[in-house]
Amino acid sequence: VSIPLPPRETSKEEEREVGSSPTIDVDNLEIEVSTSEDETESIVDLQDAYNELYKECLKQGNKLFSLSTRLKMSENEKKALHVVLIESKAYICGLEEEKKSLHDK
Repeated sequence: VSIPLPPRETSKEEEREVGSSPTIDVDNLEIEVSTSEDETESIVDLQDAYNELYKECLKQGNKLFSLSTRLKMSENEKKALHVVLIESKAYICGLEEEKKSLHDK
């Protein structure tokens, strides 16, 4: 099994420090790693488990987003109903005042 190393980014300062020293082609550098069949199976099992966990995280993330959206909608509806409640109470008070004034006449 050969595992390619990711390219290493060098800063301008590092390039100046290195100067004319010999360079290694890091992009094409590979390290040979020998693994037994048991280790390979173990790695495959770990990869499968990781993939399952990743899928489950995505599902849970989608559920969380959906619940968050529903919560925001419910909060907006609650605010709207609160406004209706205040307006209704004001209307009822107005009717009671009108009833009282008619009763007094």
